[in-house]
Amino acid sequence: FPFAEIEFSGEDSFPGDVGMHAWSPFIPSNDYDSGLPAAFFEIEIVNTKETEFDYSVVGALTNPFTGEKPVNQVVQRDHLNQLVLSNKAIAGESPNYGDLTLGTPEDSHSVSFQEYWFRGASCDSMEVYWDELITPGRFVNRAYAPEDKKNNKPDTGHLAVHFKLQPGERRRVRFVITWNVPN
Repeated sequence: FPFAEIEFSGEDSFPGDVGMHAWSPFIPSNDYDSGLPAAFFEIEIVNTKETEFDYSVVGALTNPFTGEKPVNQVVQRDHLNQLVLSNKAIAGESPNYGDLTLGTPEDSHSVSFQEYWFRGASCDSMEVYWDELITPGRFVNRAYAPEDKKNNKPDTGHLAVHFKLQPGERRRVRFVITWNVPN
């Protein structure tokens, strides 16, 4: 603590090695800077095959602010891409008021996103997500109006970073999760 190093393993058919370095701010004897509401993730992929490959690294978050008008919104400015999760029906003075944000500092031309996963019955959203993930290319955004919410199931959205690696090349992708629950 506060660091984690993970080396992923799995099927030999995946064209690369994947690792993740994760941490949260922790500075001994500095409670102010150690209390930053953030978690940082750095995913590294190394192309271990003999040919070029296209890779996608995806960060996904589920909106914890349930109720009448939960909102998932992607904001892209310069080299900052953010998926901001909130609820427009929660008053600013409520203890439930706040937002949760997933961000990546990647060039917006290399990022695709879906503000919302498919809304369906049971496990439909996960099944549609996996089908879209294994389909080559970028994600196409899916957006819903807050008033279109028909059930109390929380909505999930994601940011995806896409890139090519030549044999032996490596690339790091950074994500940060921040939260603001002021009350």
